[in-house]
Amino acid sequence: MDVLLPAVFGLLGAAVGAIAAIWGAKRTADAAIQQVFHQHEFERERWRREQRQQAYVAYLEAVDVLKSLVESLAVRVDTGRSIDGAEWLRMDDADVAVMRAADRIELTGPQRVAEAAIELSAAYSDICSALLPGEGRPAESRYAEYRELEPVRHSAYVAFRREARMTLGFEDSPTSPPVRRGIPRVR
Repeated sequence: MDVLLPAVFGLLGAAVGAIAAIWGAKRTADAAIQQVFHQHEFERERWRREQRQQAYVAYLEAVDVLKSLVESLAVRVDTGRSIDGAEWLRMDDADVAVMRAADRIELTGPQRVAEAAIELSAAYSDICSALLPGEGRPAESRYAEYRELEPVRHSAYVAFRREARMTLGFEDSPTSPPVRRGIPRVR
């Protein structure tokens, strides 16, 4: 009996130690699995953000090209200078490029940014249509229509940039006013 009691306690101690070791190994394995899962989610979110940023930048680059063409043609319409067909085709091609870039945003999302891109694309399409010559549309009325649509385009541009910044995490709140540096405020 003197030998049996220490042996039982020894076996009991070994069993408790084994259970503790198994429990510790399971916790370590669970922590490793969680870490791998979180790393995977982090990498997935980073990839998604990069895809969105690339799509947004490509869209803004296409918009910049179209904006330059539209502004150049608008000045020429306003001053009555002639514009050849190739220049109108360049504007049309740039308008199509903006719409294609908006399609890519629709793929990368989110929906609110895609809707803002569609609004901006539509505003540019309307402006392009306003500038185009047509029967009975004198240059003065085409330019006036362009000037009426310009605030709509500007609002759509600001809305797209705000939605893109919020999605990419560069702006926290939709209520914060835009920061404009170097532009004097008119009061």
